[in-house]
Amino acid sequence: MKSKNKLVSTSKFLSLVHLSPDEETATKVGSRRGQPIVLCVAAETMHRDGHQFYLSANGVWLVDAVPAAYLTFPG
Repeated sequence: MKSKNKLVSTSKFLSLVHLSPDEETATKVGSRRGQPIVLCVAAETMHRDGHQFYLSANGVWLVDAVPAAYLTFPG
């Protein structure tokens, strides 16, 4: 879900944004919940700017939120 200034998790149970390594994976995962909307995240820049990322036990990268400045549409 995109709030006013950042992308945040919409799950009642998960408070972290889940990131996919590529557009194909993001589309596949997003399709589980309806029509996916895929955004590109400048994760390397976020990391360089001090944002904390987490790697889950099943290999998914997570982040607390993605500020709008780090989001673009693919292509």
